[in-house]
Amino acid sequence: MTENTIPHATQVRTAGEVARLLARRRAQPALAAEHEALTVWRPFEDELLVYWLRGTDGTRAEGSALLDRYEALAAAHPLTGRHRDPRSNAAILRRALVERVSGRELPPGLARLARRATASMVSARGAPGSAEHTRLREDQARRADRAAHHELAALVSRRLALFDPDAGLCDVDSPVAPVTAEEARETGLPAGTVMPESVRTLVTTALRAPAAELVRRGAATSAEDLAALAGPLLGGDPTRGLRRHAADGPAELAHVADAEGAEDPEDAAEVRESARAALRRLAVFGLESFPGADPTPLFLAKLAALAGRAGLRASFVLEPYADTYTGSVAASVLPAARVSAELLRGTPYARYYGIDFVALRELARTDDRAGFERLCAERAGLLRPGRRHPGRRPERPGPSPALAKDPAMVEQVRILTAGNLAPLIREFGVVPRAGWDALARASFTEARRRGTNPKRTARAWRHLLFHLSQCEADRRADVLDWIDAETARLPAGSAARLAPLIADTRSAIDGR
Repeated sequence: MTENTIPHATQVRTAGEVARLLARRRAQPALAAEHEALTVWRPFEDELLVYWLRGTDGTRAEGSALLDRYEALAAAHPLTGRHRDPRSNAAILRRALVERVSGRELPPGLARLARRATASMVSARGAPGSAEHTRLREDQARRADRAAHHELAALVSRRLALFDPDAGLCDVDSPVAPVTAEEARETGLPAGTVMPESVRTLVTTALRAPAAELVRRGAATSAEDLAALAGPLLGGDPTRGLRRHAADGPAELAHVADAEGAEDPEDAAEVRESARAALRRLAVFGLESFPGADPTPLFLAKLAALAGRAGLRASFVLEPYADTYTGSVAASVLPAARVSAELLRGTPYARYYGIDFVALRELARTDDRAGFERLCAERAGLLRPGRRHPGRRPERPGPSPALAKDPAMVEQVRILTAGNLAPLIREFGVVPRAGWDALARASFTEARRRGTNPKRTARAWRHLLFHLSQCEADRRADVLDWIDAETARLPAGSAARLAPLIADTRSAIDGR
């Protein structure tokens, strides 16, 4: 079966797209500098050390040749600068060599430094020619002989040129197989070299398979990738797109494609219902695939387009949250806040974040954008409750640079609109197959994994509160017990960092 005949198959990138991305890769500066140090400067330092270990046997002509060699190497190999450090052992020996070549006696201080540098180099690596020194230099030579990642990427790019550039790949393992003997002769790369993980991961994005398989194999690693998979569902000829990309099995999509454009009212109603089922399937897939991460703008755009076909509202809000021209709160913000208020009023989410969703819904109902902006400023600690911004006319919102740019204000908009999760339930009727408690556990795992980044921890915890708010009381209790057990296995520092969040979550669930 070829890659073009796999049922319900799609891919994140084509073979041609991956080949072009691999061909653009360049040498990594750090790796190139390491290679230069191992192949150029370590051998030169050995020559310099050998000269001084010979004592008076080293001639002025030999010393002069070493200095000339250094100048040539420094001009040809500028990636590393350690040899220019005047405090380094090699630099001290070069300064002493300049004095000797000029016929001058070494000053006592420099002579003492040269003896110390020589002893230090021998102590650290052994004398050149010794077993210890030889083993070290052999190990370093093997490191230097490793193929550079960009060279291996170029080889895989050439391999991919043998495939259809406009299609995906059924087999993503053979293009990243180790370097063959024939390729080694042609390129100079060591035979048997294994491809780096970064190259393997990129090639995997060309895998042609059902969308669920792409996520499982790591081909779709983000909501942006998932949106790319959903893109063909919505663009171009809808019949061809929907029929060809009924990814991960929503049979409803194929039905929508067949019935698209039907004039009969019953057929049109059936089309809308099929589109709704497909929309829910796609939304659930994204929700379950990337827990703890807000839907990306591209993914939301795809959902909104499909919602339009399904005859449903999609009250999503996208940044910037302030209008580009007027500076007032963007028109999409309050509808998104309204949906969150209707879904989350009286829930642990509302208690955890201290949100009066009844008041928020009233702001949305009256389209009070100035009031919403004041609410965000108060919650962000930028404005005392009950006061308006200095100089602001209450009847006109006026410019709102803080809402557009201030991180604390932006975060409050995300909290009040539940990170665009509420429409998935309130307007699309999404119910995760794994259950809301499973998504809460997954969000905790994400918060724990990304704990070194406070912003990501806060985002994952917001998802955890959202998912817990959709659970029955007994499921919430089970999740909290599970979180306690998981936290007990964490390092003390990580457990201490999460302890306040867990305590506040328990209080919100208990209604305190």
